[in-house]
Amino acid sequence: MMLTTLLVLAFTTVHASTPGEEHTFAVFQDDFEDWDEDAWELDIGPHASYGAAWKVLDDGGNKVLSVKGTVGVAAGAPYWADYTLMVRVKLVDVPEYLGIQVRMGETGLGYIAYFGPTDVVFVKSLGWGAESIDFTKIPSTLSGNTWHTLKIVCVGDEVRVYVDNELKVEVKDETDPGLSGRIGFAVGPNSSVYFDDVWVAATHADYAGYLITGAQLLIDEAKAMDADVDEPERLLNEARAKLEEGDLDAAAGLADAAAEKAKGNMELAAAERQEPPPETQQPAAQQGTPLSIERVATLLTIGGAIAGVGGWALKARGDRRKRAILFSELMQGTDDTYERYKTDARQCEAELQRIKDRAINEYKKNLITEKDYNALNEKIKECIRRLRESTGKQQLGTQER
Repeated sequence: MMLTTLLVLAFTTVHASTPGEEHTFAVFQDDFEDWDEDAWELDIGPHASYGAAWKVLDDGGNKVLSVKGTVGVAAGAPYWADYTLMVRVKLVDVPEYLGIQVRMGETGLGYIAYFGPTDVVFVKSLGWGAESIDFTKIPSTLSGNTWHTLKIVCVGDEVRVYVDNELKVEVKDETDPGLSGRIGFAVGPNSSVYFDDVWVAATHADYAGYLITGAQLLIDEAKAMDADVDEPERLLNEARAKLEEGDLDAAAGLADAAAEKAKGNMELAAAERQEPPPETQQPAAQQGTPLSIERVATLLTIGGAIAGVGGWALKARGDRRKRAILFSELMQGTDDTYERYKTDARQCEAELQRIKDRAINEYKKNLITEKDYNALNEKIKECIRRLRESTGKQQLGTQER
């Protein structure tokens, strides 16, 4: 069984891919047999198509991700640069399209290969809600209810698209290219697609960089717990030196050792924090039981190396909950404002604009995601449109941004 892995980290040292160097070191993979929902962002937004849904289901004894309608599907990190994405797909029902996204940045700049019933269209997205540039359009060779392997290779300003190992699209984007970003899947409003065996790989140098950053995150977490980090930091400094020298195997091994040492020291610090106060001490045989690190650090096994990033994972989950709560509050506030002031269109639009201004500030502080901000913005636009239709006015007070 493949292990679901997600290295959502920032590079400590950036290494450009060597021309011709293959992406053989996996930084993310998922066969959906052992579902890890935290590795993905799957969202059904307020403007999703009717019946939009996703679930992991059994397809002939094989677990797959089923996506129907306009569900947001994304994984990875916005700083992923040169990489190869491979995914198997089955077109259960595609009257519109299946989209495979690569290098999708925070602003929505990136590339999408749309696979329709008759054509494949490769486009460059210029941003969320913005227009796109069509690079090429070719006949589609994908058939329904059959598994196909799609592969997209991103190196520098070049992107290549393969269907069942046959090169179909080759694009060199020399005008403001998107050089980094996440992966994602898009499905038409009335379409249904199965996904399986998602695999993203980078070069050996980039892979070693991920392990080093993973160890650094563990060390930072250990420091926050007042754990001893002298030995992990020494090992990590040696790993960075080896990376600079080009000894990538040694760099990965040292980063692994630093991560393991930091993780062990975190266990000890966590165990000490869990000891009861002196007046309620348990018998000696029961003292000092270590806190299970299953909730403190997640082991990511890739190519024989192990790096723990549990501290990041726990923080990320907490941040997601906070963002979800704030987003729900803003959406509910929009509905309440509309209902309260809809008889006074000018006042209502002004109040809605205040909510939008707040959302912009929250987004700048990274307290809500760009996707959530865009969903809220669309909701506010819809409310204003309804206001203007009901009053018959074309311009009311505050101008939409």
